Amino acid sequence: MNRYIYDNSNLIESYSGISSTLTFSFAKRVYSGVYKEFCFALGVPEKKVASVPKLFDNLVVHIGGRMYYHIKNWHRLLSFLPLYSSTRQFLEQMIGVEKSYKQKVNAQPLLHFLYSLCCITLSFIFMPLLIRAFTKSFDKKLLLLKSENLSLLSDSALCKLYLNAEKNMTKDFRIPIVNDFAVMVSVGLLSRLAQSKGDSNLIALLKSSQLIKSVEPSKKLMEMLEVITANPKLKEIFLTDSIENLHKKIYVENFDFAFKKLVVSYIKDFGSKVPGELKLESKTFEQNESFVLTILVNALKVPSKLSSDKAQERESGFISLPFSFLKGWVSTSIARREHARFRRAQIFAFAREVFLEMAQRLKNKHLIDNQEDIFYLKVEELLMLLAGKKKDFLKRVIGKRKRFFKLFKGINPPRRIETKLTSDDLNKRLAKRKKLDFSLTVNKKEILGKLVGKIASTGDTMRLNGKALVLKEFDYNASFRDKILVTSQTDPGWTIIFPLLRGVIVERGGLLSHAAVVAREYGLPCVVSVSGATDVIKNGDTIEVDLKSGRVYINET
Repeated sequence: MNRYIYDNSNLIESYSGISSTLTFSFAKRVYSGVYKEFCFALGVPEKKVASVPKLFDNLVVHIGGRMYYHIKNWHRLLSFLPLYSSTRQFLEQMIGVEKSYKQKVNAQPLLHFLYSLCCITLSFIFMPLLIRAFTKSFDKKLLLLKSENLSLLSDSALCKLYLNAEKNMTKDFRIPIVNDFAVMVSVGLLSRLAQSKGDSNLIALLKSSQLIKSVEPSKKLMEMLEVITANPKLKEIFLTDSIENLHKKIYVENFDFAFKKLVVSYIKDFGSKVPGELKLESKTFEQNESFVLTILVNALKVPSKLSSDKAQERESGFISLPFSFLKGWVSTSIARREHARFRRAQIFAFAREVFLEMAQRLKNKHLIDNQEDIFYLKVEELLMLLAGKKKDFLKRVIGKRKRFFKLFKGINPPRRIETKLTSDDLNKRLAKRKKLDFSLTVNKKEILGKLVGKIASTGDTMRLNGKALVLKEFDYNASFRDKILVTSQTDPGWTIIFPLLRGVIVERGGLLSHAAVVAREYGLPCVVSVSGATDVIKNGDTIEVDLKSGRVYINET
C-alpha cells in the first residue's frame, strides 16, 4: 500500500500554527498555478504537466489545521527536471527535512533532457534581467490593482478582478520561483565544494553581500526609536501613556507631526509586513496601527545594550575561482529571493483586502454573522457565493469547521508524518479523536533537556549568554530588547524586532530559513533546528549557547 510523507519543517516558517481554511485554499491554488508556470519556464513539456494535475493541486496539504508539504509530490515535480539525483539532495537541504527520500524516475528522452537543461542554464544566466523585468511588471500591475475601488465593483466584477489577478500574478511569479531554484542549486554546489576543500564555515559563505529587502522594516523601526530617544517629551509620553492615549496623541492630536509622518510612512511601506504575513487571517499594521506603537513602547522600556551593526562572520579559508563564483551567485540569489518575498507579501495583502470586501458583502446579505467567518470558507466557495449559488449550506459548513478548528488547537501534530492515510483521512480521524499512526522523529535526548541544533550565525562570539524570551507565536506586547528569542519559527514579519535581540534559537528551519538569513545580516547569533526548545526552556530562564557545537544549556540559579 502507498505510504504518504507529509513534512512542514520549512513550510511552518511561512504558515506557523493553525492556518485558516481560506489561507490554505488560497495557498493551494497559488502553489498549483505558480509551479506549473515554473515547469513551463524550465522546459518541462506542457503535456507532461497536464498529465499530473493532482500532483500540482496537492503540493501542500492541510492536516489538523496545519500546512504540510506533500514530500513525494515535490520529488515527483523535481524529477521532471534534469539531474534529479543531485537536485533532490539540494531540495532536502533547503527545506530542512530530517529524513531523505528518493523518487524512482525513468530516464528522460534525450531531447527533453537537453532542452530543459538549456532552459535552466539560460534562466540562471539571464536572471538579473528576468528579475528586473518581473519587478517592473509586478509593481505596475499591483499599482493598477490597488487603484481599484473595491467597494464600487459589482459582485461579478470583484470576482473577475480576483481571478485575473491570481492568474497574472501566479504566471509572473514563475521568475522568483526559478530564482529560488537557483538558490537551492547554488547553495548545494557551494556546500559540496566547501566540504571537498575541508572548509566547514558554510555560514560565512551564505551571508549576502547586498542589503536584503526584508531587513528594511527593522532599520526603519530603529530610526523611529532613535527619534523618540532624542526627544524627551516624545519619549515621556511613550513611557507613561497607555497605548490608546498614545495613539490618540500621535494620530489625532498631532503631538509630534514629524514623528507621525515617520509612522504613517512606515505603515504605508510595510503595513503588510507583519508576523504571519501569508496567513490571510493575520491583522496587518494597516488594520491596527497600534501594533507599531506597542513594539516601540516595549523596546523603550529596556535600556539598549546592543548595536545593530555587529561583527561579521569569519571569511572562508579558500578563494578559488569556482568558490568565488559560487559565493557570489549564492549571495545575489538570496538577496533576490528576499526581495521577491517582500512582493509576495504585497500580493497576499491585496488578496486579503479582496476577501475582506467579499466578507463585508456576505455580512450585509446576512449570509454570515461577521467578517471573520470568511476564514472558514474556501476560495472556491466564496466565488460561488458571490455568484449567487448554493447559499443554504453556508452557516452549517462554517459552524462545522469552527468546531474542528477548536479541536485542532488542542493537538500538536509532528513536523513529519509518514502514514498510509491521505490528508483527508487524517483529518477525519482527528475530528473523531481517533488514534493516528503518526511516525514522529524526535531526538529523545533533546526533549529531556539536552538541546542542540544547527549553527546558522555566530555573530561576534562563540558563546552567548542571556535571558530567554520564549514565544510560541508572536506577541506585540513582549519585551524583546536584549533577550534571546526562543521560538518555533519566524517569518519575514518578525524581522522588525531582530535588531532588539541578543540572539535567536529556533525549533525549525535550516541555514536558508528566514531566521538564519536575517540573523546573518545583523551579525546576530542564531541556532536553528533546536527540537523541543520552546517546551524545555521557560520564559525568563538564563541560557547559554555554545556557538561551536550548537548546544543550548539552561543555567540553574
